[in-house]
Amino acid sequence: MRKSRPLLGAALVVMAVLLIAGCDEDDIERMIGDNVAASVERSYPVLNNPAAQDWLTYVGQTTVGFSTRQHIPYTFQVLDSDTVNAFAAPWGHVYFFTGLLDMAEDEDEVWGVMAHEVGHVVHRDIIKAVKRSILWSIGVNLVQKRSRSLGEVLGIGLGLLSFSYSRDDEREADDYAARSMLASAHDPNYLTVFFTRLMEKYEKDKPSKIAVLLRTHPLTSERIQRLKKRPELDPENAAALARIGDGYLRRGRPLTAMRFLQRALEKNPDLVSARLSLAEAALRRGYLEQANEELRKACEKLGYVPSLERRLAYAASLQPRAWPEPTQEEKSEVERLLAEARSAGEQVAQQQSAAAQTRAGLLAQVETLSARSRMLMEQVSDLSSKQVEISDTMQASLVSGNAAMNSVAELVSVLEGVSDTARATAGRLTEAREIVERVAAATSKALAPGADGWLRRSLADLQKAPKDLQESLAAASEAVPVAQKAVASAADVANYMARLLEIGDNNLLFDSLRAASESVRANAAAAAEATKKSRLAATRAEARIFVAELNLAAVGATPEELDSLVGMVAYFTRSSPERVRHLLRQGLGLGEAAACLLSYKALSRPPAEIARAAAAGNSIVDAVESMG
Repeated sequence: MRKSRPLLGAALVVMAVLLIAGCDEDDIERMIGDNVAASVERSYPVLNNPAAQDWLTYVGQTTVGFSTRQHIPYTFQVLDSDTVNAFAAPWGHVYFFTGLLDMAEDEDEVWGVMAHEVGHVVHRDIIKAVKRSILWSIGVNLVQKRSRSLGEVLGIGLGLLSFSYSRDDEREADDYAARSMLASAHDPNYLTVFFTRLMEKYEKDKPSKIAVLLRTHPLTSERIQRLKKRPELDPENAAALARIGDGYLRRGRPLTAMRFLQRALEKNPDLVSARLSLAEAALRRGYLEQANEELRKACEKLGYVPSLERRLAYAASLQPRAWPEPTQEEKSEVERLLAEARSAGEQVAQQQSAAAQTRAGLLAQVETLSARSRMLMEQVSDLSSKQVEISDTMQASLVSGNAAMNSVAELVSVLEGVSDTARATAGRLTEAREIVERVAAATSKALAPGADGWLRRSLADLQKAPKDLQESLAAASEAVPVAQKAVASAADVANYMARLLEIGDNNLLFDSLRAASESVRANAAAAAEATKKSRLAATRAEARIFVAELNLAAVGATPEELDSLVGMVAYFTRSSPERVRHLLRQGLGLGEAAACLLSYKALSRPPAEIARAAAAGNSIVDAVESMG
């Protein structure tokens, strides 16, 4: 495996200099980590989403809380890039790309990746990788000459980085992740779920987006099978199953919690803590008979415990809950809206069909660009292993060319992301229409107070979402021809770089490389503007569906089901159930309440102001966008 890399080469030189000066390893790690962090955040924009940053920091700090290395100042950032990647720089700087967050299908997958990265920091694997690396000539020259460009060199070619973790390093990080996930009451089985899906998608439809991650963390089927044998993933481990069930209960998912807790009790009926948690989960779902039965069994096992006796008395006093019977006027309005929904569903299906045709044409073009870009990046990657004497002028030219190549790789990744988002949005539109149908079938029972308003605004958003999707695809299609020009110029850049390393200083080659690099950057920038429009429209469509799905789920929910949904929204928005209920009392649907809580930090507007805009009949997505 090739191990020569600019970042690691430069870092190793710095480390050697500091070792000679008598610095300890923490000082070395801090210096390298701070330089890497500064260059990473110059190379990739940090996502402007306070809610996402806050949530990732919560995940990271919780994971660190179960670690054996807590004295360093960990930081956690989301980088706005469609590349599927996450990595830990020295001294606790942990980065997640939005591409990885988008690929994750369950939050526990993100927890697993986070625990794995923190494990590398805890075990100092990054420093070990630096010590194993081979110096690269550009990094050597810059460090030896104390160049001010050191920070930039440390960030050169992030798409080419390969820390070359050893197999033992990866196994230790996997083991740490499994232990950490269970300690924080998350499901470590999602480690293998996510790793397996990564391998499958890399082999099929997303090779360029996932290539960086698989270079930095090479996955093998042996690693996945080894993880499955860990005690934390053992389906017969009653204590582990109960711990996972407790986690789901805490996160507002009582039904999922009940499945794990029941399995735990099947393995070990004497596990009283699991029985008490199962009773609590049953109470939250309104399964009063089951809750009372589990509490009675716990009492029989533990004997007289005052707090448990009080809980049993409370559960025994509860009665089934139901929504108040709606007025005839409310029933008529809901029936009218549901008739409108069925008609809207047919219109959405037609729009989806048109969007699918546009998406198919776009996908074919992007796949061609992706294959060409991937080949060029591999060509440039091969150059990094060449050990030749270079002048300052050649060094500057190669740095500029490498930066141009990275801009093309990032652009193609963005276009791939647009296509992926379009496919996902179409699928979620189908899911939302199915929810409408389920709500229509449930009209014989009473609906939650305010459900007619939630339904009305949800239908409006669902009708707008396909139009946003078409707008996104149209903007992406405009970006493709310009991206093709950028890739063509990138091919010239790669060839000129190879020639320079072959024959040495040559003014004609310097000029040609500079012109080709400028062409790459100009075309990539123009294409990036079109992709920004595309991503904004796609984000708007996704937001509409997200709001509508949650609203519609609440429309057809029982009181207990709504309580569970409120708990989930509170957990994911880092808020409280009472705050979510307060917004519902103001007329918002559940999806609108979630959007309100997720957006007010970014907007620096009071939640009540956003709530009023949505409750007045406007789409909260449009209201939030109009506020900036």
